[in-house]
Amino acid sequence: MDGWMDPSLSRWYHYDLSRHAAEALLLSNGSDGSYLLRNSNEGPGCFALSVRAKDSVKHFHVTRKDNGYVFGFNTFATLHDFINHFANQPLVGSETGTLIVLKYPYPWRVEEPSIYESVRVHTALQTGRTENDLVANAPSLGTKEGYLLKQGAIVKSWKQRWFTLSRNELKYFKDQVYEEPIRTLDLKACSAVQFDYSQERINCFCLVFPERTFYLCAKTGVEADEWIKILRWKLRLGNWTQSGLEAVHEQFKDVPKPHSCRHAPRKRGRCLRYVWRTNNTASDCSLTRAIDGLRTLNQHSLWGSWMDVFGKYKTLISPIFISIAVFAAILTWCGCCCIHAFGL
Repeated sequence: MDGWMDPSLSRWYHYDLSRHAAEALLLSNGSDGSYLLRNSNEGPGCFALSVRAKDSVKHFHVTRKDNGYVFGFNTFATLHDFINHFANQPLVGSETGTLIVLKYPYPWRVEEPSIYESVRVHTALQTGRTENDLVANAPSLGTKEGYLLKQGAIVKSWKQRWFTLSRNELKYFKDQVYEEPIRTLDLKACSAVQFDYSQERINCFCLVFPERTFYLCAKTGVEADEWIKILRWKLRLGNWTQSGLEAVHEQFKDVPKPHSCRHAPRKRGRCLRYVWRTNNTASDCSLTRAIDGLRTLNQHSLWGSWMDVFGKYKTLISPIFISIAVFAAILTWCGCCCIHAFGL
């Protein structure tokens, strides 16, 4: 933020703190109305004000222009004016209808004790794994909340519900004041989020689940677009699977097709020879990435819960099904057709 760094602002300006880290800080250690300022990933001169609103975190743009700093409908000529504005606990409202009072700036430096646990046991399980096998894993918070109209499952009427999104759970409540949700949707089971034009209402979108499609409507097109963007971002796991299938196709597109029965030796009208030449794994490991994508899908989708019906045989049955699926995909992409014909 230039070289100006006012001392009063530097206490709650968090520089390059990421959106994910800001949400984690405010949700775990902040309170309703806590806020902080950080750099935005939109580009130079853009900042983000992250504010905790109960159990979610909202992010607002602060843009620097020639005539000052723009926040909402106000333009502040100097940073000193901008800071004094926050001292008066401003009220901020978004298109979701939520009003937030900015009460507590979250400090950049938090006093921490210099206390560490002593190591009494340290050993390693000899698994044969290397550092390349270590996979960092942290669920994305990606919070959002607001009122949406939801269509009923049986009676196709529309009712207003309060929705909250955190991690991979989308909950909806009868109203904002209720603590217990009517239902919690696991987004890992959602296959698609898209605009919907089949309803008589505008600004509608739908979430596709195996057992049901949920139809929702926002007040404005901008709000609907925001919901769709963050929900699709949550579903990025589906893109890994698509990339895996594309890698399989890329890997086997140059594989020669098998000789058909028309050119093969025959005995009593039956093919005796079947030739299939395969290609080795590509240099860019595309096939390996494809298989890894399928394994990832196996770990993070409904596949794992469905395989639980096999009980202790799950680990034996699952690789068989995956092998069959991969083999079927290979046969499909190669255009392989084995015909056992008699009397032809």
